[in-house]
Amino acid sequence: MKKVYGAVTALSLAAVFALGGCGNQKGAAPASEKEPESKDVVSAMEIDYANPDFEYEIPDTYKSTEFTTPQKNASDIISVSDAKGATGVTLSGSQEEGNTTDYYLNAFVADSKLNIAVDSEEKVTVTDKNADGTEEDVPYSEEAKAYQADLEPIAVNSDKEEVLVVTVGDTSYNIHVGNDRMPQLETRSAGPAEDGVYSFAVDKFFFRVNTDEEIIYYRNLGCIDENYKPEKEAPFEGLMAENFKAVDAPEDGNRYYTYFVELRSDMRNSQGGYSSGEYVIMDENYKEIDYVTLMPNTDENHTHGEGYLDQHEFQLLGRDHWISLSYTGVFVDNLPEDIEKNKDGGAYVHAGIIQEVQDGKVIHEYQTTDYPQLYETAQEEFDYAKTTGQPSDVQIQGAGEPVTLNIWSAGFMDYVHVNSVAVDPKDNNLIVSMRNQYAVYKIDRETGAIIWILGGKADQFGITEDQQFIGQHYAQYANKDIYDNDSVVTVYDNHTVLNPKAEHPTRVLTFTLDESAKKIKDFSAVNGKDLDGAFSDYTIVKNSVEHWCTHCGSYDIQANDSQVIGWGLNALMYPANVTTPILTEYNGDTQKVTFELIASRNPNYQSSELPFSYRVYKNAE
Repeated sequence: MKKVYGAVTALSLAAVFALGGCGNQKGAAPASEKEPESKDVVSAMEIDYANPDFEYEIPDTYKSTEFTTPQKNASDIISVSDAKGATGVTLSGSQEEGNTTDYYLNAFVADSKLNIAVDSEEKVTVTDKNADGTEEDVPYSEEAKAYQADLEPIAVNSDKEEVLVVTVGDTSYNIHVGNDRMPQLETRSAGPAEDGVYSFAVDKFFFRVNTDEEIIYYRNLGCIDENYKPEKEAPFEGLMAENFKAVDAPEDGNRYYTYFVELRSDMRNSQGGYSSGEYVIMDENYKEIDYVTLMPNTDENHTHGEGYLDQHEFQLLGRDHWISLSYTGVFVDNLPEDIEKNKDGGAYVHAGIIQEVQDGKVIHEYQTTDYPQLYETAQEEFDYAKTTGQPSDVQIQGAGEPVTLNIWSAGFMDYVHVNSVAVDPKDNNLIVSMRNQYAVYKIDRETGAIIWILGGKADQFGITEDQQFIGQHYAQYANKDIYDNDSVVTVYDNHTVLNPKAEHPTRVLTFTLDESAKKIKDFSAVNGKDLDGAFSDYTIVKNSVEHWCTHCGSYDIQANDSQVIGWGLNALMYPANVTTPILTEYNGDTQKVTFELIASRNPNYQSSELPFSYRVYKNAE
């Protein structure tokens, strides 16, 4: 067997900068093939990785609040914290040069008490100037040894704000409940939308906004750029903080919050589609309690060390039980005979790694290189013969003019691009979206066998041209009571960046499936362009808001056929400072928009990267 050269997320720092540095990692040829359960089931191919010899450690400082939270309050004498322990509740300084009397919360939790501690021997008073114009004194808590203020939710569409005035001797300091760097949000309601809370991230801010048009939580994670020092100059500006999500874990019924934070921007793939970082778990009080990376695996067919996770997916099932997604660049020699090989007798590809961890142990892991048939069913024009495993110059389109960067990952084919993994609530198997396959796969969670394929070259459901999705980002099960236990799969159909918006608009698709017979029982679609004129006054700031998404995005169905759509990234359309749609809630029964939120970049936040929200999630509370 030929050597496998690791180069991405699951590999050591040494291997990142010296391709082929994995020592005795052996060939990717299949060791054996499982017998299919039936003629319709595609079996997994086992790859013998033969104990690769590498070491990898993420510094402990990145697995703690030392990385995710500013290390000191902006004020020398005033400090703040959340009474229940929410991570990140500190003070940031004013963006106005020379201003030492105005401070801003770095994180905010509505209906929680804010502890305000003052390090001074002078007389201190604290006054709460509410957004409605009323004022009240803030009492001192002997138990907390601090003044304790009750914070009200922030009205999204109001320019009025709540300010806590801390007077120390003859000097007054203003603590603004809102942050002066956060994106400017605006909601529009044609209601009634079902009560709930939306969770999303934009411009390194996490938000929870309810259907009463109030911000009940936010957190600024801009500190990650200040604390991180890459080993070499990163080709992209800053680090990503994405995929903020509220989770009601099915196994223990507890509320958690999870988010992704990037650790190595220099390890993104050529178009930024993969990232290398970790997932952070917070408890019901927004306190960080765990930091998750790719677990080392000793399975004889998938042996590897610790690695980075990718931002695309993290499914938290319980406090110590999750499904994660990662990528690694590998050389494979298990290509089908009719595919032309490169000069080394195989190909360099991006392999997706789906890993399930419970109680600190890897209980399941599948890699896309386990399935040789996927090389042939890739939809883009992939020339495996030209793969080199070496860096090359790639043109990157950001907010301004395109730039040419030398990207190490350009020598690997992204033939699969897994971008969502979900659990079927009926049988506990996995639903996996593979963008560059134009297909959704159902995979047996225990054996790894492919149970069925919806869409793409290997489609088993007789999908029609009108139903076929292209470059989709997100696929989920919607087995709700409203569907009488039918198998309903939702797909966010970006229709790829390669096609003009007018010809191939972004759509959200709903498939009702007969899984046993492999038939599409029902199908519906909502085109984003049909929502562009949902409100008469849709022109805001400089640009008309258009519902079109080249990358990212999400689509979930709530009760009563309420469809929550996250609009992701419009990479071919928007400059950096314009208004962009974040979410739309659409009622499929009435065919009306019931709620919408849009965002524009705060002028105090400067970035060459485009503003976007990776996904949007809605919870009942």
